[in-house]
Amino acid sequence: MKTKMLHFKWTVSRGRNSYGYNICTLLVDGVKKGQCNGGGYDMKGTSLAYWLTNDFQPQLLELFSPEILAKENYSKRFYGVHISEKSKSVYLDGACGFSSIERIANAIGVKLIWNPESTKRKHDDFYTAIIE
Repeated sequence: MKTKMLHFKWTVSRGRNSYGYNICTLLVDGVKKGQCNGGGYDMKGTSLAYWLTNDFQPQLLELFSPEILAKENYSKRFYGVHISEKSKSVYLDGACGFSSIERIANAIGVKLIWNPESTKRKHDDFYTAIIE
């Protein structure tokens, strides 16, 4: 069992074409693993989905093997899952919501525990990920 510290950091863009946009960055043990900007969708869920999609692809392929074998592009068991038959990969669409992505994380053995330290800092959310 491994433990990872997740830090969702909220900032505002100063970029030329994106000035004023919100930015949500996911740091896992201090290393940037996901980032998105803009708004109008669940940015925290999207950042979490990037990390899970990139770092847990074997577990996702195992979880969604019935859908892959049935040549389905989406999962009927989980919301926010896209399956590519051609590249044999699973993509998680975090814009559907943090709770939907958290449910998938739990299914592949990643349990997220909210850290109360989050209440002390205005632009940060902290979680502990316990990976089985």
